[in-house]
Amino acid sequence: MKAIREYANIEDNEISEDGLFTITEVECLGACVNAPMMQVNNEWFYEDLTPENTIALLEKFKRGEEPKVGPQIDRNVSEGPLGRTSLFKPEELNQVHDRDFASAK
Repeated sequence: MKAIREYANIEDNEISEDGLFTITEVECLGACVNAPMMQVNNEWFYEDLTPENTIALLEKFKRGEEPKVGPQIDRNVSEGPLGRTSLFKPEELNQVHDRDFASAK
């Protein structure tokens, strides 16, 4: 938030002099695992933000470019640094998926 305020020279609910930026703080965007994050134009999410990559995003918007949506770091959606650690598919574990619970007893 501070990086955006300083870059665009605005406070909450103000519009930048060039008319390109405004900032509104909301309670929750439902992506805590990827925070800090922002939503642009009530549509796209940009996650894993730092002051540096936030400013880089704003500069791309200012140039009329469409930045990469989603995580701004090298990560697959919401996976942590170790990759997928739960909810593996049986084939990923080289196991047979069998629903014969009677035989499993």
